[in-house]
Amino acid sequence: MQDPKKQFKYTATCQNKLCLSQFGTNRKHTKTCSPKCRQVVSRQREDKQDKKRLRKFTTSAFAHYLADQCKRAGTLEIIPKQIGQLVELCEVYKYSLRANGYGHTRTFSICHIQPVKSATHIGTLFPQNIVVSTTADNVQFKNKSHAGFGHRILKARLSPSLRIDENLSNGKVIKELVSYLGEAVACKLAVKCKLQSSQKQQLIDWLRAQNDSRVPKLVDLMELPPRDLVNLKALISGKKGFSKDFSTYSTEDVFLHELQRQTAHRPDLIEVREYYLAKLQPVRALEFGLSLSGIIGIPRTTETTTLTSNLHKAQFELLHGGSPANLFYALKQIGQFTAERNAGNSKGSNARTLAVLEFRQPPLGTESVTLSSHFEEDTPPF
Repeated sequence: MQDPKKQFKYTATCQNKLCLSQFGTNRKHTKTCSPKCRQVVSRQREDKQDKKRLRKFTTSAFAHYLADQCKRAGTLEIIPKQIGQLVELCEVYKYSLRANGYGHTRTFSICHIQPVKSATHIGTLFPQNIVVSTTADNVQFKNKSHAGFGHRILKARLSPSLRIDENLSNGKVIKELVSYLGEAVACKLAVKCKLQSSQKQQLIDWLRAQNDSRVPKLVDLMELPPRDLVNLKALISGKKGFSKDFSTYSTEDVFLHELQRQTAHRPDLIEVREYYLAKLQPVRALEFGLSLSGIIGIPRTTETTTLTSNLHKAQFELLHGGSPANLFYALKQIGQFTAERNAGNSKGSNARTLAVLEFRQPPLGTESVTLSSHFEEDTPPF
């Protein structure tokens, strides 16, 4: 209660919607009449921000990716609940988009170390169970796995209440996902990862706000592909739609990035990474030579193509828990090829071509390291 005899410079209305009382103040920008009302207004403002954050999460491309993966696995339990793991998962998802030039190519995909579905287990989306790697090798790898690595859940321990039907719409799955994670976690994730509504959702929101007769009903808008939505926006606004050709990443760049990330979950890979970096120069030379075939004197031959193919397979297997022996052998082959080419020893190069083509496993005696097991599994305590 304010003293009625006291003089104030300004008169204001309390912004607490449950109060709205007139009060005097000496500060021009005072918005509430009491500390209690200040707390109420602060809570109202935070609730309003949380609604915006929650919508950014539920309409983001990342949330739709999670929904697709939950339908594929048939459960919500593949999603980590800790905010740190969710942030890392989101960063992996964003990196896969950048590596592919935001849809320009599909060279890379998010691969599971432990497969999504096996006879007794389900591979999760925990950061230690996924890597960004070559799509072609992932197709060949199929549902194989290396025992001792990744993260999986025993099917017998899955909760029936968290099952997801593959025929559910993504919107319903995302709603279940928010309940599973909690609205507070979903809002925090939207802030930490700077999530935004997907491009399609932003276009739909813009078109609905125009009150233009050329904009179809919401049901029809949802069925239109993004390209048609961009063209419709350009027609209404009179401005050409924004487009940009994003560059893609090389296989070596993606492998080194994921190798570095996996060292946090598999410390045994630190030495492997250091060794690989020490042998990287001939790999870069071969990669550059293949991309600019003939310009720097490395023609696109069967041998050079096979060398890089063997290297990429060895990289993929290593990230999925395989032995580094194949990687070391592939590096050795590339080093020998580069040295012979630089020395002009065509005889040695030709003699080794058949050996490279027949490469399957490194011969005995190839340098290797012993990897310790860093496999995490949810198993019963008995």
